[in-house]
Parts: sequence; structure tokens; C-alpha cells
Amino acid sequence: MNSLTKDELKRLLSAVNNSSHRLMILVGFWHGLRVSELIDLRARDIQGGFLSVQRLKKSKKTIQPFVYHPDPELSELEGLTELAAKLKPKEKLFDITRFGVYKLMQRAGQRAGLPAHKCHPHVLKHSIAMVMIKRKNIKEVQVYLGHVEGKNTMRYLEATMEQAAEGLGDLL
Repeated sequence: MNSLTKDELKRLLSAVNNSSHRLMILVGFWHGLRVSELIDLRARDIQGGFLSVQRLKKSKKTIQPFVYHPDPELSELEGLTELAAKLKPKEKLFDITRFGVYKLMQRAGQRAGLPAHKCHPHVLKHSIAMVMIKRKNIKEVQVYLGHVEGKNTMRYLEATMEQAAEGLGDLL
């Protein structure tokens, strides 16, 4: 499963000049959103420090708190709070298309020196899932990502090629 490390996420964010787009990437990461879920978010989906997301692919609706991180580059709390105050309820949070997000991830990923297989929007969902799977139980990850069936969450237990190859030189 391809996912970003913390360092790669920070490099990706640093490679994005537009603050709205940086916030969009953070929201996609922290809430494990598919690109369609991300670009369909409206101001009405932000209420009282929580983000309400109607998940796709037969997943459940989730209501998740904004994420505060001590590293300001990784915190969405301030950005989402400010954005919610500026928009009317039906206005989209991020004015961009699916293709626009894809191109943004490609360009920023390339500038950040990321491998091509980590330069697509869905890597954000995979990344938070992989971070969570290391620190949370599988049921918590399932609930957070809105998966109806545990088998969808179990996919994140699969090892990546990098994980499988890690430390091979130390085997002999």
C-alpha cells in the first residue's frame, strides 16, 4: 500500500504555493478522503470544530473533529476555522476539479522529489490509514474511514514493497 511518510507529506505541502490547496491536502490526509469527497465539501459540512463527510462507495457518513497538530504545517484547525467563517453554507470549501487535484498532486509531488507512485490524491487516504493502523486497532480505523465492512479496512494491513524490502541487507 503506497503511503506518504511524515517527511514526504511535509515536503509535498511545502511544494504547494496556494494556502487553500495546502489546506485541501491536509484535510484530505487527516480525514482520509477520496478526491470526490474532498472536492464536494461545503461550508455547511463544518460545524463546531467538526467536519461532516458523506462518504462514497457505500461507506458510512463520518463526523470527525478538526485535527490540531503541534507542528503548524500539519495542523488544519486554524485554516478550517477561518475558512468556515468566510463561506456561505452551500459554498464549496475548495474550488477545484478532480483533475485539478490530480495535476496539483503530480506537480507538487514532483517538486517535492516524491516517486511518481506517491503523487496522486488517493495516497492521502492511504497515508492516514497506514499511520492509524500502526497506532490504533482495526475497528477504530474502520470507523474513522467510514468503512461498512472490515475487509475494506484490512487492506491497509498489507505491506508495501518498501516495507517488505526494508533491512534486507541486514539479513546476512
